[in-house]
Amino acid sequence: IYRVRPIFPPLLEIAPASFSVIVERGSAEVQTQRFTLRNGGDGALDWTASADQGWIQLSATSGSDMPSSPIA
Repeated sequence: IYRVRPIFPPLLEIAPASFSVIVERGSAEVQTQRFTLRNGGDGALDWTASADQGWIQLSATSGSDMPSSPIA
């Protein structure tokens, strides 16, 4: 078995590439937005995440992932 392309460093990828949130003032309605992070490179990716707003909920706050594995 041989490799036909160069080895790439770990690469954090996100899908979808963008999102937006529209909230009416005084509304209690919760709008859930989900996105997927993954390692698009070849090496292991060590990562951390944090939220600076109380309304943001993270399903994970740190980890180490191998190439092409979903992070969150």
